Amino acid sequence: MRTGNLSVALNGYEIKEFADVENYLNQNTDLLGYLSSLPACISKSEGVESVELELYHDIEEHWEKLFVAVNTAIEDVDELDTLDDSLFSSLFEPKAELLSGRVVLSVE
Repeated sequence: MRTGNLSVALNGYEIKEFADVENYLNQNTDLLGYLSSLPACISKSEGVESVELELYHDIEEHWEKLFVAVNTAIEDVDELDTLDDSLFSSLFEPKAELLSGRVVLSVE
């Protein structure tokens, strides 16, 4: 996929290493449609400040996964857990087969 099209599809994410994410998504094109819809859904939750997309590499175990990091203004641990559970059950569980082993959600 061309970089411009990918930038549009991933609008709503903060992406530090765009080339890494682009390369991963070019190899996993089936993820793009779903990932493009997440920032708008996540941002509707109270306390969400930003949504980041980053590719993590584990060199020793030879795996790569996309991390969707939800940055919040929430300081209470119980509230963070509640938001994490809510986002996971509503956005990630229904697509577990698609996302399994390739995309991870983190609420911070």
